[in-house]
Amino acid sequence: MKSRAWRVALILVATLLLLSFAWIWLTLNWSYSEGERAGYI
Repeated sequence: MKSRAWRVALILVATLLLLSFAWIWLTLNWSYSEGERAGYI
């Protein structure tokens, strides 16, 4: 049973890392120059 708990924890950490990496990638690659409100952000 202990190995299953470790596996679940590992999957959880990996998912969190993947989500945070995807969020950083999205925010860095998002183009703020499009649209009417360019330069405000």
